[in-house]
Amino acid sequence: MICPHCNKIIAEGSTGCPFCGANCLQESVKTESKYKHIKKFLFIALALAVVGIVIFVFIRHYYVQTGIKLHIAKNQKDVIHLADYTPFDWDKVMVFRWPTGASDVERELGVDCHINRYAFDLTSGIIFVKDNKIIHYETFYMDYEKGAKFAIYPVADLYDFTDQRVFQKEDAVFYTSCFGRSDGTLAYALFPMN
Repeated sequence: MICPHCNKIIAEGSTGCPFCGANCLQESVKTESKYKHIKKFLFIALALAVVGIVIFVFIRHYYVQTGIKLHIAKNQKDVIHLADYTPFDWDKVMVFRWPTGASDVERELGVDCHINRYAFDLTSGIIFVKDNKIIHYETFYMDYEKGAKFAIYPVADLYDFTDQRVFQKEDAVFYTSCFGRSDGTLAYALFPMN
């Protein structure tokens, strides 16, 4: 055993140090109490960190389409402003459909496209920009047998094959549509008002 005051080796189970006279038994109890408080603090800190990470992941992976689908399911047909469904601030949004690539995003938005190039393969989606930086993007899965479950189109006319379109925040107004798919489930679509 080592004396907590003078750090000299003393006999195991000693109540006092023969070198400095410190009460080793009392110090041992204080040390155990101190470690209990440290363990409790570390446990609480770890629990708060886990909660913080979960909240961060949820907010980071917020899907605009989820809020819009809920709105359409209640109201069937309506006009929505895209800014009402985003829990983050943005300046402009690019609505795209296949075939759109990273170079198209960079050209249309004037930003560096850090999105994985495979994210665009056979999909449509939206990319939000704030201060010339991409802050959020979503792609919409396309089932080519049953049709898309959700899509935002860059133009109102489906026979207009424009692949992408950029909207300023104040102009991102869409009318909604809800219709049945071949498998009996509902599909949700947004078309620009202008």
